[in-house]
Amino acid sequence: MAEKKKEPTFEQLLTDVEEVTRTLQEGNVPLEEALGLYEAGFDKLKGAQARLEAAKSRLETLKKSAGDDEAQA
Repeated sequence: MAEKKKEPTFEQLLTDVEEVTRTLQEGNVPLEEALGLYEAGFDKLKGAQARLEAAKSRLETLKKSAGDDEAQA
């Protein structure tokens, strides 16, 4: 049976992006490696943004649900 790959947390994604940023700012990596780091960091940033959007959507749903509950009371 295949093991399910665990998704990184928002916090881990953010930490990874910060690490990539620090590495790139130091400027001690060859161009090709820097491009690879940039791409990986960008992908992690997109993942973090997607998580934020999902959390925002959940909050909106909860707010609407709470508003509906109050209206019915």
